[in-house]
Amino acid sequence: MRVPRVSRLCFAIAVVTVASTCGKDTTGPEQAGPAAAMQIVAGDQQSAQVGTQLPTALVARVVDAQGRPVRGQAVNFRVTSGGGSVFAGVANSDDSGVVRELWTLGTSTADSQRVEARAVDNATGAPLTFATFKATALSGPAAAVSLAAPRTLLRGPTDTIRMVATVHDQYGNTVPPSTIVWSSSDTSVAVVANGLVQWRGFGLDTIVAVAGSARASQELVVHVLVSAWQQGLYSSWFGWSDGLITSTFAGNQYHDWLPDNRTDLYTYGFTMFRRDTLLGIVDSMQVGDSNFPPERVSPSPDGQRVVMSLYGIGVHAGDSTLVVRRWGAAGGDTIARGAVAAWSPRGDRIAFMRWDSVVVVDTLGGDRRVVRRADRRVGPVWSPDGARLAISNGGNVEVVDAALGTTIAVYPMRGVPTSFSPDGRWLYFTPDNNTDGGLLWRVGTQRVLTVTPSRTGPGITNTVRMFFRR
Repeated sequence: MRVPRVSRLCFAIAVVTVASTCGKDTTGPEQAGPAAAMQIVAGDQQSAQVGTQLPTALVARVVDAQGRPVRGQAVNFRVTSGGGSVFAGVANSDDSGVVRELWTLGTSTADSQRVEARAVDNATGAPLTFATFKATALSGPAAAVSLAAPRTLLRGPTDTIRMVATVHDQYGNTVPPSTIVWSSSDTSVAVVANGLVQWRGFGLDTIVAVAGSARASQELVVHVLVSAWQQGLYSSWFGWSDGLITSTFAGNQYHDWLPDNRTDLYTYGFTMFRRDTLLGIVDSMQVGDSNFPPERVSPSPDGQRVVMSLYGIGVHAGDSTLVVRRWGAAGGDTIARGAVAAWSPRGDRIAFMRWDSVVVVDTLGGDRRVVRRADRRVGPVWSPDGARLAISNGGNVEVVDAALGTTIAVYPMRGVPTSFSPDGRWLYFTPDNNTDGGLLWRVGTQRVLTVTPSRTGPGITNTVRMFFRR
């Protein structure tokens, strides 16, 4: 059967039309509209040390009002708080509408860290703020330590000082509490644990706090309980050597402690009192003679005997007589012609001045020897170990070997030595040109501390001697 020519032509057109129609995608992608919003993809709410770059880049996606990614949108990144910086500052969104930037934080932990992602409407030119990234700036490693203390005086066994160490990074931000290593330069003077400083003995100490590579130090003056007497007004006191008075009583010329650190002895006129400082006066004995009180009285370490310089108002030391008297007994044993005697810490020797010489006599066997020459009628003072004597010689205060007489240390100032500290490292003396307090000399150095123990004492002025408790 033959198909008409017109029919064959219509069929061909239909086939072509169908083929053409089948080759088209009538559901293809829609064109994105203008940028309307920005979605934060990554990099928000990070934390890092001040002045460092965040570990993750800031990532955002630009979308239109229907949430479709916008390609080719210029986005500016601006630091709006915290003082940090961004790497490029501007980025164009890719085919996925994504932009990226790197952020370095500012140097202060006190500031909020913020970066805004901004754009301009391509059609209208209107400014758009799409997103705000936030971060937390953490302090850096310790770079400096500062110490604060309510005071730099430590007043004795029950006293403590709480020191506070503050750690800072290189930008001055406070570093959160971490491991701080505390130390004391001299643990015989003070010890420290977690900033709490406790008394151990008299002297100077340096407290050190270390955090990482940073350190700070604070020098402390550590005092010890002392007694003092005032020559002019016959008034005495005992208290801490920075002037904190704990008790006052009438006295004259002499005051000292027995080794128990509880019993003290002091003279008033022709009477010596031996007193329990907790309970009051225990007993007394007569000293001196009918004409003059003793020039100086020194107790034996056990408190049972005293050595006195009698008739001590002459021109020369040889005008005085040294008498040892048992406590509570009359009379006594004359041991030598001399003055200003001092009993050794072990009780086996007595040092005194004879004319222009320092003499030591053995209290058991009577052996006597001249230790060395000295031109002043003051001292001598024994060191706690009994190995040294402090004397005044010429224009100096000297510490000498008690057996050999050789010079150990010299401080170039004319003065009256009174008392060694319990550890023997410090010597208190009164300069001739100073009637208000005295000086504490670190024996073997040229360092001295000025001490004015009378400054808070009621009615006490011109303190001339101070005695350490043992």
